[in-house]
Amino acid sequence: MNAMELMHGQPSGCPGQANLTNIFTTPGVSGQAKGILFRDGPRGVCLAANLPPQKSGYSTVFPVASSRGASFDVALEQTIGEDTGDEVVASGHTEILAPVINTLRHPAWGRAQETYGEDSYHLGRMGSAYVVGAQQYVPACAKHFAANNVDRGRESNTAVMDEQTLHEIYGRHFEMTIQDANVACIMASYNLVQVTDGPDTAPHHSTQSAELLTSMLRTTFGFKGFVISDWWALPGDNAACSASPAFQAETSALAVNAGLDIEMPWDSNYSQLQNDLNQNSITQQAIKTAATYIASTQCEFNVLNPMTGTGKMPATTTQDSATFNIEGNTKHIQDARQAATEGAVLLKNAVVSGVPTLPIPKTVQTVAVMGATVPFNLVNTDISSGTVNFVTSAMTGYQSPTFLTGDLGSSRVYPDPTQFVGPLAGITNGAPAGTKIVSGSSPTTLVDSTGAAYTGSVDFYVVMAGDTPEDEGEDYTGASDRYSFSLDDKLVHVEGGMPTQDPLIVAVAALGKPMVVVLEAGSVIDMPWLSTVPAVVMEWYPGQDGGDAIADLLFGKVNFSGKLPVTWPNALTGGCSTTACPITGTCEACFGDEPLFTVGSGRATPMGYYHGYRYYDESKITPLFAFGHGLSYTTYSYGAPTLSKTTAAASDTVNITVPVTNAGAMAGNEVSFAFVSYPNTKRTGHSNVKELKGFVRTAIPVGTTPTMVTIPLRISDLKYWDTPTGKWVGETGAINVMVGGSSDTLSPPVTLTIQ
Repeated sequence: MNAMELMHGQPSGCPGQANLTNIFTTPGVSGQAKGILFRDGPRGVCLAANLPPQKSGYSTVFPVASSRGASFDVALEQTIGEDTGDEVVASGHTEILAPVINTLRHPAWGRAQETYGEDSYHLGRMGSAYVVGAQQYVPACAKHFAANNVDRGRESNTAVMDEQTLHEIYGRHFEMTIQDANVACIMASYNLVQVTDGPDTAPHHSTQSAELLTSMLRTTFGFKGFVISDWWALPGDNAACSASPAFQAETSALAVNAGLDIEMPWDSNYSQLQNDLNQNSITQQAIKTAATYIASTQCEFNVLNPMTGTGKMPATTTQDSATFNIEGNTKHIQDARQAATEGAVLLKNAVVSGVPTLPIPKTVQTVAVMGATVPFNLVNTDISSGTVNFVTSAMTGYQSPTFLTGDLGSSRVYPDPTQFVGPLAGITNGAPAGTKIVSGSSPTTLVDSTGAAYTGSVDFYVVMAGDTPEDEGEDYTGASDRYSFSLDDKLVHVEGGMPTQDPLIVAVAALGKPMVVVLEAGSVIDMPWLSTVPAVVMEWYPGQDGGDAIADLLFGKVNFSGKLPVTWPNALTGGCSTTACPITGTCEACFGDEPLFTVGSGRATPMGYYHGYRYYDESKITPLFAFGHGLSYTTYSYGAPTLSKTTAAASDTVNITVPVTNAGAMAGNEVSFAFVSYPNTKRTGHSNVKELKGFVRTAIPVGTTPTMVTIPLRISDLKYWDTPTGKWVGETGAINVMVGGSSDTLSPPVTLTIQ
């Protein structure tokens, strides 16, 4: 077997006609080893990429990862991983390019929706759960390693940080997916990483960094799978296919020696591997090692044999050979609905005249579902221009009618339109008998279910609002990072249009009627109207059955249980302009309390140790909504936590038990958090005010008897990176343990002593 053939994608077709027809496959070795057939999948199997003409390629659309992160439901995330792995096998592919576990360092990142949140422990738990599920079927590939959280100019943006920050903030969750879930594949990211206090302080591409791909992944983390590049992430990007052989040979040698096993999607640089070997710039052992990682992993998952390699388990779903649509996925759609329900976060629910705004009272006779239709423009994807109707989630511009909100990059997934339920349909289906549902884009242009003008009274308004695929998304689509947290961000700051959504919300609020604003976005939204709106829900991008989920929540059939996996900054002053936020350059002026966010080709972003709730704690700033914030239709009260043992060794797991009482009238699921602090730490570097080290979802029935909630605390998670010795060091001595329903409502600490 020619081992080198396992180490790259397809021939580039350059110079001349670039080969874009099969960029998600490796060639394998004829008759001996099957090539890898990749599929993207942060919110379902992306069948749309490289489909033959007129093929729809429908598959299950789950809520985005930020929504699933807000559920803090590890068991459900494992199930969604299983569902996705099943559809990968059904569609004839052999690996899923998920989960995305990038640290959401800054909410303006265009791909915020693809990751679970801002905290490394949370990322590690959710990512590991997904991997365990998906790898019941096929290899999963955790991405993007490392410190990849700027998209505009991502191929040349340099993430600058110290060793401790690299390991604790941008590496620890990858280590968890390796050690807790045995993830099969790691994807090396586009950006460069510069470690300011390591032995090598020069910036290196992630795809050519021995510190990342060998020292961290292999030696420290114990990774046994294979490493691939992000698509065209080696120096030269997709132009490397027509670069000089000398450039290609140098590029490939640096990558192989650093530990990059596969170059994707073309053989632009790895076509020179034999020349590298002949020139002694790489060794035969390096080739053998990389090929062994690849082949052994494929063999483990039964995707190596060209004749029989279809995955560990057969799929329960099927794929229609004429349309490429996934069929028999009813159970998966039910899981998507559950995830959308659990991930929705009730941000505000004002009590007016003694009555909470939500749930919508049973006495309401007419509900108006409102929302704007917002245009967007993109490139290099299925839709070059179109609109999003936020009332229905109808999106124009695709080859056939589709319904979707969210990114149209590598995470795009299209549902069967006959199995999609948007906001209006869901609220119509879920309304109590006798409740009339009308809709429109303004209070004066309402229509009923027949399309006839409605001029009667309205008792309750539901305003749907959010971001378009141009506002936030993957860079290659033209969306990229956000310029502000405002609704209609790109419509105003790129297209030069007038805002539509904030004025609609203000106009409805001026009517003085009960109302709720439901937001669909990947991360935070500026809400200048917040003080005048009695209720706000963050629904994220809720997948193909988000309409039923939001209806169940708004009408009180199900209790809210989602909690914010990201800290929500305070309202902004002054907003953003193209002057303050140019197409390339520094955008920190647009983002209020948030840390520096530097974008643009060739720029450097100083990535400090503190971000998210850690940054707000360290800066002594009170955010608008804290990490873990999320209201419900009931009230939970926490008692004093106790520990299963007060003295523990490094290999122990200590159970934290806390009584939680449901003092309201509706049962619910409560997410409880365990944070720790280290009053006597021996760290010589950074230290947080507190760190998340445990969470659990628990059903809490109504009643005066408390439910005993147990949160496992692994002592092995209480460690820090010691730069002088270049290794993890476990905390010892007194540890303060605090429990609560959010990061700003924690109990007085109980003390655990670590030997």
